[in-house]
Amino acid sequence: MTARTSLRSLRSVRARTTLVASTVFAVAFIVASFALVRVVGSEVRDRTVRSTRAALEGAAQQVASGIAPTRIQAALKQPLYYQVFDDGGTLLAGYTGAAMATRTTGGRWVTHPPSYGHWIVLPEAVRFRDGTIGTLVVAASLESADRSISTLRHKLWIATPALIAVVALLVWLLVGRALRPVEAIRSEVDAIGDATIDRRVPVPDSGDEVERLATTMNRMLDRLEAAQVRQREFVSDASHELRSPIASMRTELEVALAHPDRADWPAVGVRLLGERDRLEQLVDDLLQLARLDEGARLRHVEVDLDDIVLEEAAHARRVPVVTSGVSAGRVIGDPHALGQVVRNLLDNAARHANSTVAVSLGPSPDGASVVLRVDDDGAGVEIADRTRIFERFARADDGRGRIHGGAGLGLALVQRVVAASDGDAHCTDADLGGARFEVRLPAAPA
Repeated sequence: MTARTSLRSLRSVRARTTLVASTVFAVAFIVASFALVRVVGSEVRDRTVRSTRAALEGAAQQVASGIAPTRIQAALKQPLYYQVFDDGGTLLAGYTGAAMATRTTGGRWVTHPPSYGHWIVLPEAVRFRDGTIGTLVVAASLESADRSISTLRHKLWIATPALIAVVALLVWLLVGRALRPVEAIRSEVDAIGDATIDRRVPVPDSGDEVERLATTMNRMLDRLEAAQVRQREFVSDASHELRSPIASMRTELEVALAHPDRADWPAVGVRLLGERDRLEQLVDDLLQLARLDEGARLRHVEVDLDDIVLEEAAHARRVPVVTSGVSAGRVIGDPHALGQVVRNLLDNAARHANSTVAVSLGPSPDGASVVLRVDDDGAGVEIADRTRIFERFARADDGRGRIHGGAGLGLALVQRVVAASDGDAHCTDADLGGARFEVRLPAAPA
């Protein structure tokens, strides 16, 4: 494993999660250990104090009942040190070493621990059988309690690194297991290329975020595959459409050059110009669609759509275009792009009409938009095809096909430009019996 791979492993989610979890556990466990030692130590010491005080009070009661001071050790019922003083502070019985308590001049007793170890020293006033007052002092060693606390502290210090290591190992294994489907997804995505776009990532049956991630990833791959298919079809269709007018022009020229003395050169020129116009229109549509696909923004300015409609309708076409239904209509959009929309709609209608194309333009009933309608008296469009014909290179299965010379880009460009202008375009039945293409665009402010 290289140094770079090792560094990458240390920066992984698995390593960072393990480090954070182990650190949090270590801090929490150390704090809890300190608190436990303090609580247990306090409890052990308090228990020793309580038992010593109970023994002291029991012995004091027995002294008051007449037991001799020399027999107090038996009364204590515990291996405790004791001393008995009279009212003047003279030692009467018990531990003969240093005094465990002394009486001050004010009559107050001050306790002194023995000279070694940790001790609890408790004094208690007693009344002897003869009625005199004395003091009973009891001392209990805390060595056992301190030993227990020290043992607990030592075990915790040994257990802390071991527990931290166990927690780190468990977190490492659990996170690795949780991230295993993610790694499988990553490996599969890394292996998917142009030739294997049909592959999909495995979806774990876990019902968590990883399953949702895999499902979302597969939906994205579905979209990418569909986009790739569309791109390939687009390139194939575009190549075919571009080749067709070029091949027609080449054939026309080859035939004319083969028999130059019999060729009608003016007619050849007219036909070549027609193919040239067809090629130019196709290239313009392709370029405009490519710009829109790349996210090019259209201008949004006030445009007199009626002027554009009347200008485009004045161009000569196979059938006449009736514009009696055109009224004033001012919209928000790009003048050049809207000119392409009107031109493509009129060219499409003229190709498929039998004898007439009718155009109408006017405001919508609510005044928020301007509605452009282009009707023809052709064969119309089947309901099942009315959405598909707005796709690139799409043609209906009936008479609205190649026989009429369409390349299948005009309506796709109409739909994209209208959508980019915040409008809507759709196809319905026309009153003339053919197809009606209706475009709604935002009206300019009054």
